[in-house]
Amino acid sequence: MISPYTPKLKKFNGATLKSLKNLIVCMWGFHIALNILSVIGKKFEESGIEDLLTESGVYGSNTTLALLKGKSYNCGVHAHKADDGGIVEITVASILQAARKGKGGSSTGRC
Repeated sequence: MISPYTPKLKKFNGATLKSLKNLIVCMWGFHIALNILSVIGKKFEESGIEDLLTESGVYGSNTTLALLKGKSYNCGVHAHKADDGGIVEITVASILQAARKGKGGSSTGRC
């Protein structure tokens, strides 16, 4: 299989196409991160995250679609961090509220 990278790879170490036919070029960190963002976007597709990001004015609709598909690294990481931070804040606030009302935790009051 000849890819767009073949001419550059052919120059590498003076190799010939025959010696490159079994070579696998690995894409590391950046491409893996984009795939992970895409998987997260697919996982939470129906959760309302798109509406949350768009209607809050954080991102426009096209940007939101791109970051949920894993096409925009910086926006995707920022959006998922913001979502995670918001979810953690809400969770902690509800736990504290339940603890103040005496509805949560063990009978000894310890964790």
